[in-house]
Amino acid sequence: MKGSDFTKPIESKSRLRLLTIRQAAKLIDGLTEYRIRKLCAEGELPCLKLGNRKLINEQTLIDYVANLSNPKGAKEND
Repeated sequence: MKGSDFTKPIESKSRLRLLTIRQAAKLIDGLTEYRIRKLCAEGELPCLKLGNRKLINEQTLIDYVANLSNPKGAKEND
């Protein structure tokens, strides 16, 4: 590989956005910091632990909340 290959930025259509517990709670009405910490501790909501901080992928959080209102396999009422 050429040395210049390492200096090229990674091109991506969407950026990965990591949220702190506090930011995640502010983003989703009805979810408290306590509840988000508990979901992470139980493994229900994937999170990344860096030092003492737990970070949550914003899209993962949005998908998690969306699945709460419409779980897989649930039939919608017509």
